[in-house]
Amino acid sequence: MSPSGFESAVFSTPDGADIAYRIRRGRNPLVLLHGLGCDASMWDAVATSLPSDLGLVIPELRGHGDSTLGWRSPSVDLWADDVVRLLRQKGVEAPAVAGLSMGGYTALAIAAAHPGFARAFAFVSTTAGPDDEAGKHRRAAGIAMIRRSGWKSFADALIPSLLNDNRPQFPSHREHLSRCSDGAGTPAFRRR
Repeated sequence: MSPSGFESAVFSTPDGADIAYRIRRGRNPLVLLHGLGCDASMWDAVATSLPSDLGLVIPELRGHGDSTLGWRSPSVDLWADDVVRLLRQKGVEAPAVAGLSMGGYTALAIAAAHPGFARAFAFVSTTAGPDDEAGKHRRAAGIAMIRRSGWKSFADALIPSLLNDNRPQFPSHREHLSRCSDGAGTPAFRRR
């Protein structure tokens, strides 16, 4: 269930992808970019805790949530282009952009491809540098797991590294992440 005051809509890209998003008009617009395997609902608790007059745009990146892939394979650069296209189409100027993990990679790609587009960036649990050897091995192992056992196995194996199982909210957060990853599917995970 999305927070109140939001319009949910979809826009189509030139290559045939439908990008789902939530928007709330207001001052000082903030764009929230979700992590791998998640969707806009990842930000529900954050959105409800922010002032109701703050503008928010929460897209679902290609291959996640209700967004489709179009004819091009998803990539960080393509996600960044989709977000900028959406914001320009909606007349959102000088937003702050916050991205978590993969959303942070997307925010970095926006900063690189569109300097001066955003007034501020927040990069949460992400990195600007390339993977080291250990990171490359983990990424290759994850892709191999997806090919061998499917994206659901990969997502289920990833959840323990994302959540603290000693917290009382762990069962509900695990269920939420599992539901999000159900909507992502193999194409979104394979291109991480």
